Amino acid sequence: MKQEILRMERIRINNNEIQLHNININLFYGEVLGLIGLNDSGKTTITKILNGTQAIDEGNIYLYGKKIISDRIKKPGKMGIFCIYNNLQLIPNLTISDNIFVIRENSLKKITLNENAINNETNKLLKMINMNVNPKMLIEDLSIPEQYLILLVKAVSLNSKIIVIDDIFGGYSKKDIENLKQVIFALKNTGISFIITNNQFEDIMGICDRMTILREGTTIKNLYKDEFCGEKISILLKGIHFNEKIIQPKKSFEEEILKIKDLRVKGSVNDISLNLYRGEILGIMDVERNYEELLKEVFFSPEGKENSCVILKGKEVKFKNYREALKYKIGIIPEDGLQKSIFYNMSLAENIIFMKLKNISKFLFIKNKILDFVLKEYSKTLNIDCYDKDIEIKELNRLNKQKILMYRWLLYKPDIIIMFNPFRGMDLMSRKEIHLLIEFMRKEGISFIIISSDQSEILNVCDRIAIINKSMVQYILNDEEKDINKVHQI
Repeated sequence: MKQEILRMERIRINNNEIQLHNININLFYGEVLGLIGLNDSGKTTITKILNGTQAIDEGNIYLYGKKIISDRIKKPGKMGIFCIYNNLQLIPNLTISDNIFVIRENSLKKITLNENAINNETNKLLKMINMNVNPKMLIEDLSIPEQYLILLVKAVSLNSKIIVIDDIFGGYSKKDIENLKQVIFALKNTGISFIITNNQFEDIMGICDRMTILREGTTIKNLYKDEFCGEKISILLKGIHFNEKIIQPKKSFEEEILKIKDLRVKGSVNDISLNLYRGEILGIMDVERNYEELLKEVFFSPEGKENSCVILKGKEVKFKNYREALKYKIGIIPEDGLQKSIFYNMSLAENIIFMKLKNISKFLFIKNKILDFVLKEYSKTLNIDCYDKDIEIKELNRLNKQKILMYRWLLYKPDIIIMFNPFRGMDLMSRKEIHLLIEFMRKEGISFIIISSDQSEILNVCDRIAIINKSMVQYILNDEEKDINKVHQI
């Protein structure tokens, strides 16, 4: 019989910001448990309870068979709990060894240790997870997925018994997830238990032994591996079916709006040729996940381009940066757009009309009229209960911020919108709302290029998919050819 390492029963928290109504979770030694839920389902709060920063109002927590007497877990690190968040807890300009052994919890001071000894110990830990890197390597020289693996190694070095991985999968490629899966399997065989929280159950179905479904602060159901089913989980997450496909792929288009011909950049891009039609949604999957650089090389004009051109609406064009692309009615929503393209010192309505703000800012009376109109026009769609044009942007969730960026471009009426990982960090319902917006905008004649590592979303949303590997277009799949198994084979 499996031995229980953690039990949380009848957990309740009731205050203005946090609502947990009836959370029941248990975890066994050597088990990988997935906590799956939409936004505001309670996943983040449970993580905070486990890391000791959130107290509970009611309920009981048992760790290693003993009841926690306090209303919170004190010193979770000493109790064998290690939490990994999507904001990395590593110091980039220090080595792997330093981050694992020298920098410890609540201390940024280096302690004197034998450098050879900690490098040797780091090597042993890295070999345990089959990670072939030099322990003297700087953290900043590793990829993001590799840095998360270093955090797992650090957890092992601290003799952690429970590792909590909180929503880190956004932007992970299939290869990255498979690598992480193998590492987790290796560590769970040593008796370490895992709790993995995520919005998208597809990312972790192949990793978990069991899933606990959360909804609105309540535990809904436990599912074992032989019960994992996408449709069943979707229904449990929201209590309704998600079978309806909002974006219906189009099989034929009339007007070619963009053509990229024989693009070669010395030392970088071998051969990229693409075309885009008006109202089409073209997906680009870059196996190597270098999206930002890919866009710069394809659309802009770095030195070293050879015999290539970008043709927009029948005319060859050249632009050096995003601002020049804007003149040709090409809009861009970067992956970090919510940080760099949302202006927190402006109101909601000012953010939406930002592209036109310069033209009307001199006329205060007209500006205020327009701001009032924009807010009333979009407040219902943005799920805002009040008509306060001065509502603070920081109060809005990720979905509404993404909507603001899309409405901004809708008002500007571009020909093409390029989006980077637009669904990252969004739950199932939020994705559906963005699907509705994309479908509405494409009916207005706007074309989309969606560059993403989210294979299931690309397959679900796009009319055609271009797969780029080794700096060249390997395949272009039309609607009839779109299949997750075929993508995996490629």
